[in-house]
Amino acid sequence: MEAMEQQIREEQRMMDEKIVLELDQKVIDQQSTLEKAGVSGFYITTNPQELTLQMNLLELIRKLQQKEAEAKTFS
Repeated sequence: MEAMEQQIREEQRMMDEKIVLELDQKVIDQQSTLEKAGVSGFYITTNPQELTLQMNLLELIRKLQQKEAEAKTFS
């Protein structure tokens, strides 16, 4: 039973690592796309502080788009 539990934990760890690598690749793809589109502040990086800044920029862009959509709805 313990060997089976160990095998399950190892398979879960391997799956977790695969998911993290896939997410990392998505981040790189997004950074590259935004950089090519000329969006200021976006470039490929793995620096946690720079990633946080980019996430905050994306949130700001999202909120501005939401406000713009709301303004059009009420016009």
